[in-house]
Amino acid sequence: VVGNSSILRTSDLTALGFQTTLGVSSNQDTTAPTLTAFSFAPTSIDTSSGDATVTVSFSATDDLSGVSYAFARFASPSGAQLRDTGCTVVAGHATSATITCAVTFQEFGEAGTWAVAYVALTDVVGNSSILRTSDLTALGFPTALVVR
Repeated sequence: VVGNSSILRTSDLTALGFQTTLGVSSNQDTTAPTLTAFSFAPTSIDTSSGDATVTVSFSATDDLSGVSYAFARFASPSGAQLRDTGCTVVAGHATSATITCAVTFQEFGEAGTWAVAYVALTDVVGNSSILRTSDLTALGFPTALVVR
């Protein structure tokens, strides 16, 4: 084995009489998942003497390929500090999923009312939806976390 190689471009393959296209038929999933429930607990934490953990729960549906990933970002009152959490759905093609994960707020972090800056959902084929604070509020989901 000496490592010789050859690269043929599309035009080279066409000139040699090879087919260079591939037709794919499938049920196309072009729709992002929909958030059906969102919550976190507790809604007030104390980090004055140590870290505190918040449990975040997402419920979502997807029409074809299934919910794959859920993500939430919390932003401090000044916007200078962020806390993120994300979870992967373990089941294969779950068109309806409830996902729970945790986010840690460290001791010495900014105190005050933090906001859920956004929630993002992704399905198995990569369609994504992002719901910002105003979207979550309009849907009746909580967005305020008090950190002491």
